Amino acid sequence: MRPSEALNAHREEVREVIAGYDVVNPRVFGSVLRGTDTVQSDLNILVEPGLSASLLDIAEMQARLKCVLNVRVDVVTPNALPESCRDDVLNDAEPV
Repeated sequence: MRPSEALNAHREEVREVIAGYDVVNPRVFGSVLRGTDTVQSDLNILVEPGLSASLLDIAEMQARLKCVLNVRVDVVTPNALPESCRDDVLNDAEPV
């Protein structure tokens, strides 16, 4: 299954998982956003961490989303994005 199909089928569950963590402004970027994802693609989700969010929280959220969607998921924060593409991702990303 393409990640875009999985997200569309389970969007509310994805939002519920994300809501369980100290993060805000979850957004989709990459091939899913552009509509060019394939079954080999991953779902890229960008989140803004809250004060109590840790790297372990982000990793746990990523693992839970992978279980819900049954596709590869990559959850990143703005500071984890390479500087070379950070502005483009931040400008183009759309809400989950």
